[in-house]
Amino acid sequence: MIMKRNDKRASEELSRQLNESQLGTHIVHNSERASNTHVNFGNQRRQSKANRGVVTHVTPNTRSRESQASYARRRRTPDYVLADIRKRRRRRRAVTVAVVIIAALVVWLVSSFVFSSSVDNKIKINDSQVTSALTAPSSSTDPYYVLVAGESMEEGKRYQGPRMLVLVRVDPQNKQVTYITLPWNTQVTLADGNEHPLSQAQEEGGDAELISTVSDLTGVSIAHFVKFQNTSLAALVDAIGGVSVDLPESVDDPNAGTIYLDAGEQALNGAQAATAAMASNYSDPLTVQSKVQSQILQALVGSIEDKGGLSNIATFDTIAGDFQTDLSYNEVNDLLAPFAGADVDVRTAALPGSYAASNGVPVFTTSKTGIQQIMSLIDQGQDPAQAQQELIDSVDASQYTVTVKNGGGVTGAAAAAAQLLSAQGFQIPATPDNTQQQVYTETLVVYKNSDTKEAAEAAVQAMGQGRTTSASAYYSFNTDLLVIVGKDWVSKTS
Repeated sequence: MIMKRNDKRASEELSRQLNESQLGTHIVHNSERASNTHVNFGNQRRQSKANRGVVTHVTPNTRSRESQASYARRRRTPDYVLADIRKRRRRRRAVTVAVVIIAALVVWLVSSFVFSSSVDNKIKINDSQVTSALTAPSSSTDPYYVLVAGESMEEGKRYQGPRMLVLVRVDPQNKQVTYITLPWNTQVTLADGNEHPLSQAQEEGGDAELISTVSDLTGVSIAHFVKFQNTSLAALVDAIGGVSVDLPESVDDPNAGTIYLDAGEQALNGAQAATAAMASNYSDPLTVQSKVQSQILQALVGSIEDKGGLSNIATFDTIAGDFQTDLSYNEVNDLLAPFAGADVDVRTAALPGSYAASNGVPVFTTSKTGIQQIMSLIDQGQDPAQAQQELIDSVDASQYTVTVKNGGGVTGAAAAAAQLLSAQGFQIPATPDNTQQQVYTETLVVYKNSDTKEAAEAAVQAMGQGRTTSASAYYSFNTDLLVIVGKDWVSKTS
């Protein structure tokens, strides 16, 4: 059969289209029924195949939805070649960036591991007795106590134990941190059965003895222990760029260092902060010392946490050996978390008691009842200031006798003070008179021992002025309290 020219051209065009788009053929099962369907091809073999079934055109499964032939032609165009080059460059850059990021991550992980391992070996206290003396909290959200001991190491002098002792209560759930200052010369009974300053507990039985003694003294379990030297404290403060504190009084204590600091807001460097933390010869040693030490410690740990932890303190690895703790490096970083942020509720407290002289040496004696009361309130999460006020409010003024003297030369001041005290129930057995010299610039309420300190505070509140101080070896009187009215007296009666 001879095909006409037009039919031949149509067959060739159909054949070309099929070559470009055919992906498969679907054969009709009954080939006889399919015989009624004829497709004309210029090639007899292809026509024979087509007549045995029906060719179904399927759109190519490609992103561009184009045939292989069209795709081949497009690949040869200049625009496609340039786009392909740019795509390959972007792919290479992405791979390079990914490799750099992965390499940096590996380096960081390795360096962090090396740093933490190095620090762990230096700071960790591997002492089973210390571990036994500590009691871990029941859960990670429970409040716990940390004992902080600052050791003063002076060249040429025998080490006599820590000069700075602070018991810190941490409440992670409520973001509360309470600093409780413990005077280093607090009289305690150690393992040998004799009374010693608290700081000598280390000499008697090491760190474990110090931890156990503080735990017995305060009636609370201690979860963690941290100790450091004054030189390393100074280095760490310098490493974070200093600390800002508000000093209630000037610092001038030869036993703490040769540095003098004015009262008021101060930006302290390392040596200044170490001196202020160890100083204790303030007018009201315990109260002032607790405020200064808590400010320094809070500023220190808060700044470290704000900087992202100890690993970001460049010099810490070199001074880590002077910091000792039962915690690992990672645990220390975790411990710092509750101290950071503006929403932390920071509180301070002082151990109830009073200073007195023993063989010419100042010692601090405690009131066991007072300690139990205030620690019970602190352990319940109450504000120490409120707890202290509750102790003062519980004073029965009628049980205390008071001697009143005019020490500032203000006419009628002693009589006015006696009147205010008597109105609150205090017993005034003798008529107020004058001190030998009218040289007192401030009004003082002097107490003999820790059992009468809260009564002295109650007397200050009754008069609305003055401050308390321990009698020590400087004042002698026969009553429970001595009030000396100074030049600062402001009359409260008309």
